[in-house]
Amino acid sequence: MEEKRLGLKKTAALARRYWPTMVRMLPKLYVERFNRRVLLGFPRIITVFATERCNMRCPMCLVWQSREHFGEADETIGLASMRAVIDEAARWGTGFYFTGGEPLMNRELPQVIAHAASRRLVTGMTTNGLLLERRAGELVDAGLTFLSVSVDAREEAHDANRGLKGAYAGVLSGIARVRECMRERNSPFPVIKLNSTFLPQNLDDLDFLVELAGELRVDELTFQHFSFVDDACREAQARYAQRMPFGKLFQGMDVGERCFSPEQVEKIVAFMERAPELGRRHGVRVGFGPTTNDVRAYYEPGFPSRESFCSLPWSEASIRANGDIEMCHGHVIGNIAQGSVREAWMSEPAQAFRAYAGRHPNAPPCYRCCALKYVFPSRRKA
Repeated sequence: MEEKRLGLKKTAALARRYWPTMVRMLPKLYVERFNRRVLLGFPRIITVFATERCNMRCPMCLVWQSREHFGEADETIGLASMRAVIDEAARWGTGFYFTGGEPLMNRELPQVIAHAASRRLVTGMTTNGLLLERRAGELVDAGLTFLSVSVDAREEAHDANRGLKGAYAGVLSGIARVRECMRERNSPFPVIKLNSTFLPQNLDDLDFLVELAGELRVDELTFQHFSFVDDACREAQARYAQRMPFGKLFQGMDVGERCFSPEQVEKIVAFMERAPELGRRHGVRVGFGPTTNDVRAYYEPGFPSRESFCSLPWSEASIRANGDIEMCHGHVIGNIAQGSVREAWMSEPAQAFRAYAGRHPNAPPCYRCCALKYVFPSRRKA
């Protein structure tokens, strides 16, 4: 009951602080609920790459290729460059999600978050947790709304996967410090989520992660399906890159013929079936993404059906640390130093990409993208 009351308290606090934003978000909710593509006058969510630098080398990282593309440049997004963007977004109730690289390597990030919070905009951030304990107070003071902390497995496996001893301990101490700062300031924010990815090396630790989330008293635990590219898809992506005038930053780890054995996939399926009850037992919500009508088919080689759905090009954009405004696949449509976000959002390059994406919902770059709602022919709903 305590966890349920805590959830209701935070929900009420979100409604009080962000009700204008929530009202403006209704068109996006309509789009997602009924699988409709409606071009919004401004992105409803802007993902900001606060920096391209990172203090870890995680093999499953979805932006690994883009970090190589930018050479882990020293650019970081600061308040001077983001103030106008946030002020423009305030008219539309846009939410900001900060990522990287490791966003906490950006010293000015709390100032950017604070300005967005002052305009009553929802903010979120994903971190590997290594710097979280040191910067927890800054984030709480800034008014961060949502905090997602990555954890892979038990301590030894997590540290091995992250390539750094002490990474797991950093997650635990960081979350503890955030909660301590929230108590000291009597703040219900941020909402804290643990985020994990299904990996071959953590499939025996899935139940443990639910228990850990309960012990840490976080608000939610989310498992992401592994984003991968097999041999056949990589060849199709190469052909796409040669003939299409859009971005060429394709996400997903090269896995050869397949990423999981059939036995490993069955472990994922079995866990997903028992996860709701496990979550209730430990007082934490457990979620999964991206959505798919067939988990087994997702991990098999092969493209999803054309009935798969994505509204991202119609509702979300990204800003890189160098100021580039991007759509999917690294397709650059502008730069915040050269014009407004709305101008880029409604530009001809943006419209051309939407036209293509609308005709090709299962294009090679979208093979196992985290934004796609997957439908596979084998278990298509009537």
